[in-house]
Amino acid sequence: MDNARLAVITERLVVHQRNRTKDMGPTAHSRPVREYTDPARYACEVQALFRELPIVLAHSSQLPNPGDFLTDDRLGVPILIARTETGEVAAHLNVCAHRSAIVETAQCGQRTHFTCRYHSWMYGLDGRLLRMTDGSAFEGLEPPPTGLTPVAVAEKYGLIFVRVAPGPPLDIDAFLGPMAQELAALDIGSHRYFATKQTELTCNWKVMQEGSLETYHFNGVHTQSIARQYNGMANIFDTFGDHQRFVVPRRKLLERHESGAQTRDQILPTYFIFPNTAFTAPYDHTMLVQVFPRDLRSCLFENALLIRTGASEKDAGYWQRALDLTQGVNGEDFAVVESIQKAYDTAPAERVIHGRNEQGITAFHAVIDRMLAPHHAALVAKT
Repeated sequence: MDNARLAVITERLVVHQRNRTKDMGPTAHSRPVREYTDPARYACEVQALFRELPIVLAHSSQLPNPGDFLTDDRLGVPILIARTETGEVAAHLNVCAHRSAIVETAQCGQRTHFTCRYHSWMYGLDGRLLRMTDGSAFEGLEPPPTGLTPVAVAEKYGLIFVRVAPGPPLDIDAFLGPMAQELAALDIGSHRYFATKQTELTCNWKVMQEGSLETYHFNGVHTQSIARQYNGMANIFDTFGDHQRFVVPRRKLLERHESGAQTRDQILPTYFIFPNTAFTAPYDHTMLVQVFPRDLRSCLFENALLIRTGASEKDAGYWQRALDLTQGVNGEDFAVVESIQKAYDTAPAERVIHGRNEQGITAFHAVIDRMLAPHHAALVAKT
């Protein structure tokens, strides 16, 4: 975060701490519980949000060299991402053009090419078909196989975005809108990937995502952890097109500010990229936090730690403890969100309330509603 942004954010937080106030939305809202239990709506969400939008699937430092690759199925589709000989990133369905076997079975690694284990068809890092075993057996096939099926991919701001649905090339700046400048200032591209922790949860993906978009719950759920350090009731909130940023202060921010001390380590900003990606940025690292739907009532929650430039001299043990600490804090949420889903399943006719101090959730649902509008006819037909 640059000094200008830091100064504005710090002053807003100091005013809230001094006056014991917080950013508030114009009105409270409620939504039908059935939005978390309806299979037809869920299917529309998966298509409109997780197939038709760019989704972050990796950090650039996970593919530093030509030949580096990752496989991924978090979007419900097997995807193979590789850095080609020219340094570009390519993404394809990880499905052989012959009989649809999975081509690359490793999660990550280094290859000069990919070979399907079923019949040994070989593909380049760019997805081109390099060899068909006993190729004469396929002479005259129309159309002839050309390679792996490409998937739209773009690398920007140190992040690798993938869109599953067919369409034009990805324009990440257009997708991010004004949030692009915030990501550029965060300088995620200079970070280095450390490790990821994954947790499978028994709840609709939105239930878990909502918990990451407000700090109202700090004093209830995190009483013995981060609530001792951070004042979750004095946060600030801003939207950047479809995306958002909220910042929570440490409890000693006002004291440090008034004494003239350095205060960067006294604020905790979180940047949310719709629909499922957040960057929480303490002073020496950034947590990449994501929620992926598994099915109507389950999701995958991920914490990935990215080491900030200038902090790399700290040893692996330090970063592992930081990752474990974050996972422990999130773990305090897990039992709560799973219990919420159980309650929703027993009361689908009820409504869930979001207060003026939970405006991140309200903004999140407003974007979902707009994104689902083109799919409304299909949704109605299924319900």
